[in-house]
Amino acid sequence: MLKVYVIDSFLINGNDLELFAITGKLGNVSFGTIIPIYMDGISFAHELGHACGLPDIYWTSAPMISPGQTVISVSGVLLESDASMDWTGESNYYQPGFSKVDAIKSLLMFGAPDASENHLHRDIPLGPIYGVSTTNYIDFSTSPVGIGLDSLIRQPITYGGTP
Repeated sequence: MLKVYVIDSFLINGNDLELFAITGKLGNVSFGTIIPIYMDGISFAHELGHACGLPDIYWTSAPMISPGQTVISVSGVLLESDASMDWTGESNYYQPGFSKVDAIKSLLMFGAPDASENHLHRDIPLGPIYGVSTTNYIDFSTSPVGIGLDSLIRQPITYGGTP
């Protein structure tokens, strides 16, 4: 069972509530996710994706890196090797000439660090999509990122990773 905690604010005494949830300082928030009352439906679905084990995917690391770190990005036209489970041959899911950046921006698990990149259309692909990922916001890499239906954990997890 997944519990959803809806709250008025993400700040408690000036501290970010998400940080408290990650470090376990909130007490018993197991099997749940915390969202603000003002969250839109796309963001809610994105957070449920995290609860089901899906990571964020990015097209670039630029907005999130520290000074001196190398920017990692993807570019060019989306190829079959970038989205093999969503590539059907002559009638592909993605239009011919569709860019990797636009494909990533259309995904539910796109971790838009900038609200201007928060598109309304959000897709859950069948399988992994080639893009930029990170587990700690320090080390970034390009690889197939498991953000598709084949990567969903059907039993939701907590921030600690234990169902």
